Amino acid sequence: MTDHTPEPWGARTVKASGSFLVRGPNDRTVCIHQPHMSASTSATHEESLANAARIVACVNACAGIPTAQLQVGSVAELVAAADKVLQPADGSDEPSWDLKAAIAAFQKD
Repeated sequence: MTDHTPEPWGARTVKASGSFLVRGPNDRTVCIHQPHMSASTSATHEESLANAARIVACVNACAGIPTAQLQVGSVAELVAAADKVLQPADGSDEPSWDLKAAIAAFQKD
């Protein structure tokens, strides 16, 4: 399998066509979403923009993790483990996702 385009990626809208471009380094096009090509089944413009932003955020957040590891659920396992380790700072049932604070507190102990 060929390696994917290196990170970081970004996304932008082409105003003239309403398409979304996902770009890699040196403004290299990674993929194009053209909502007008399948208007009957396509997401709304706002949803398409949110999807492009999520794709970019996920790719950039997973930089350095081999694709094969992503495909077998390694990130989900890591998140589940972090959820168990991170204790709520405010007494709520939700874990604190302030990882820097959690690491600092762990290192003090």
